[in-house]
Amino acid sequence: MRARQLNRRVEIWQSRTVKDGFGGNKTYNELITSSWAAVRTHKDTRRNTEVGVSDYSEKLDVFMRYRNDIKYNSVNQFLMYRGVKYTFTMSPMNQDFNEVFITLTATRQKNNSIDVLKPIKPDANTILVNYKNRVIGDGGKFEAEDCVLTYIENNIL
Repeated sequence: MRARQLNRRVEIWQSRTVKDGFGGNKTYNELITSSWAAVRTHKDTRRNTEVGVSDYSEKLDVFMRYRNDIKYNSVNQFLMYRGVKYTFTMSPMNQDFNEVFITLTATRQKNNSIDVLKPIKPDANTILVNYKNRVIGDGGKFEAEDCVLTYIENNIL
């Protein structure tokens, strides 16, 4: 690998199940390490779906230095990159089997929910000022400000 190729910061996390003291279990995520890596999009050979449209999966190939103090696995470990969780789709692969670099292939976790944006509800004066600025900006003359404000309050809001 060429110099300065490992230029992205990734975090390896592990899920751990512990007893909660009430007869059940609770899952905790703990940070194992944060390392420099080369992150690239995965070159997937399977592109066809049932309807013939290309399948654009959100997979990453992560190349990082092999560390003998970490036991990599794809069972209970996952990757965080740019604040997004990626689960390992394949077991980590030791490149050339010389324990220098390791390749991790991960898929972006699907979102169960999204943040809903609330529309901005401007007041009548804000709408009036915006309208007035557009009229003047287009080279027009703005008149009857009170009449336009009344119209906005009664018909638009």
